[in-house]
Amino acid sequence: MMAASGIITNIQRCSTEDGPGIRTTLFFKGCPMRCLWCHNIETIDPKRVVVWYAVKCIGDQACVRACPEEALTMTSDGMKIDRDRCRVCGDCEDACPTGAIKIMGQIWDSDDMVRELLKDKVFFNTSGGGVTLSGGEATFQAKFALEVAKGLQENGVHVALDTCGYCSTTVMRDILKHVDLVLYDLKTMDLEKHIEYTGVPLERVLENAEVVAESGVPTWIRTPVIPKHTDSDENIRRISEFIVDAAAVHKDACPHEAKSSLVPVVVIRIAPLGKDLRDLVIDLDRLRVVTDSCRGISQLVAGTSPEIIGLRKILAGIDRLRKGLCRLFEILAVEGRKTLLECPQIWLRALNTATDTGCDRDREQDQKRI
Repeated sequence: MMAASGIITNIQRCSTEDGPGIRTTLFFKGCPMRCLWCHNIETIDPKRVVVWYAVKCIGDQACVRACPEEALTMTSDGMKIDRDRCRVCGDCEDACPTGAIKIMGQIWDSDDMVRELLKDKVFFNTSGGGVTLSGGEATFQAKFALEVAKGLQENGVHVALDTCGYCSTTVMRDILKHVDLVLYDLKTMDLEKHIEYTGVPLERVLENAEVVAESGVPTWIRTPVIPKHTDSDENIRRISEFIVDAAAVHKDACPHEAKSSLVPVVVIRIAPLGKDLRDLVIDLDRLRVVTDSCRGISQLVAGTSPEIIGLRKILAGIDRLRKGLCRLFEILAVEGRKTLLECPQIWLRALNTATDTGCDRDREQDQKRI
């Protein structure tokens, strides 16, 4: 079979947020959704494009001189790119001494991509990690994603699929045969709001969630908590109940010893960054209460299967995050700072010391410094 080709925006190594262990995350170009809060907007357009980074530009205009189509013009407002004339040839990127202008999206052969990713296999083996297909949306380039996943699995690499769920059920079933974990986004259960927030209908996302549950592939359901969009009690409750219902249906349909693959995970994405920390702590408390009180969740957490043990760890992690944010708020209160924008360095330390003993010890140390 001939190797498939695809467009990748980034190969992010040593990632710890896209599945278990140390991972290499592959960002595919192109996405069917247009989420209002998208943090990878450069991956939405499926085509390769030239982008300019003002912060890196020193203004020598080597890129302007190198462009054979004269598609670049430096103005007082910054670089202007004539998209009609630009052929995305890459001459401007080659000429730029600081990397201020570059092509977003590189074409890869699936075989070459697998070979590139296997360079990190030692990290996967020692940490229990692997490769995560993300984006954008990996299923948007279904053939390429499938070939990469197959090639990795043939070489003993754990493969995770990070997906919004908006693709055909045929594509979803095909790729599920070659992945070991699914990171599945459920953003909102409101039909009208889903179209408003993402630009696409919810029904196909829910249909594919059922396909994933039916497959038995271990799955983390992830919900970005976006203030005034997805953070309502009702939304979190409905997502939790959908997970419980899907899990119950597929437990009944499977042999007695089989377990549902669905495991709910609330992913706390802080947006906007300037949000007051006290509000964020309150949000975490409120969401934990909502998930705990959802029909069926308490019964699930009481189980002993590997999936449920994982769920208990996840909910414990939410508590740990809440404690860390409380600790961070204490630190910032002393220094008169209240937002995450003002504390890029110390909030991770607060999270890492979010045990009761750790908080007490750090509190004593801070008092001594004061």
